[in-house]
Amino acid sequence: MGYHHHHPTTLSDTILVSNFTPAGIAISGLLSACGGNTTLLTATGGLSDYQWSNAATTLSVNADAGVWWVTATDANGCQNADTVTVVQTPLPFVAITGPLGVCIGNTATLTATPWLASYTWSQGGNQSTITAGAGSYSVLVSDSLGCTATAQFFLAPILTTAAIEVSPNPVYGTGLPVQFQSTFTAASDTLPLLLWQWNFGDGNSSTLENPAHSFYSEGTYQARLTVTDAPGCTSNAAIAVEVIGNIAIPSVITPNGDNQNDIFWIQNLDRYPPAALTIYNRWGREAYQSQAYENKWAPNEPVDGVYFYILRLHDGRTFTGNRTSLDAGR
Repeated sequence: MGYHHHHPTTLSDTILVSNFTPAGIAISGLLSACGGNTTLLTATGGLSDYQWSNAATTLSVNADAGVWWVTATDANGCQNADTVTVVQTPLPFVAITGPLGVCIGNTATLTATPWLASYTWSQGGNQSTITAGAGSYSVLVSDSLGCTATAQFFLAPILTTAAIEVSPNPVYGTGLPVQFQSTFTAASDTLPLLLWQWNFGDGNSSTLENPAHSFYSEGTYQARLTVTDAPGCTSNAAIAVEVIGNIAIPSVITPNGDNQNDIFWIQNLDRYPPAALTIYNRWGREAYQSQAYENKWAPNEPVDGVYFYILRLHDGRTFTGNRTSLDAGR
């Protein structure tokens, strides 16, 4: 009998062992929380089942200072995680400095705290300084960490306004003292007026605050004033001063009908407000009286005679004297 040798049967199988590389996950965002605020952290997109350390399951979280991590699952079911540390940083300090105010029409320099990463001014401009007229300004700054802050500044307009008062005006008569007064609105108590420059319109001037001046010819004068305040702002004002010619009273009346000195005619009287005239004859009897003399009286006695008069102007000035009436036709 013979032996059969049995050869062992070999069974084979193939197992594919795959080492999946999990999809990378990373947290992006500013890793500093500015001045007690939060920063937005965002995980890499395209994964599923986000789990943040604060139990949030969203793609992004608002994170304050501390350690933050997130895990996510990719399409192969592999998990991966990333961890970041958010630090608390103070807000940048920013202040705007500049003058108290600026003259209308002029400019001043405003300066924000220097050496910050960026500047954005409300009126445009991205430097730490700007040239500015009167108004309200703000600046937004950021530092190297991306933290932002704002500051405001009001550049006050300096409104020094010149004005003039004159007394009397009109001026009834030449050579009389006229009082000029500078009435103004200063910008503030801390910005007082320093200089006054008057021009009276007749070639004369003064640097007093409230000068007196006399005009020696009749006419209308344009008086001007320029005031200058402590910051050097100027303002101008002007006023017309009317000077009326003097009253001239005739020395002789000749009521003879030749239209020469026939009546008691007072030069310039029509330019004065109502003037009261009383005339007495040589015996002291009232021959004429008017509260508003109109240059019409003539003596009704065509004889030599002395007449006494009292002329009272509205400002209280009184002219008295006597005048001779001559009948020149005798």
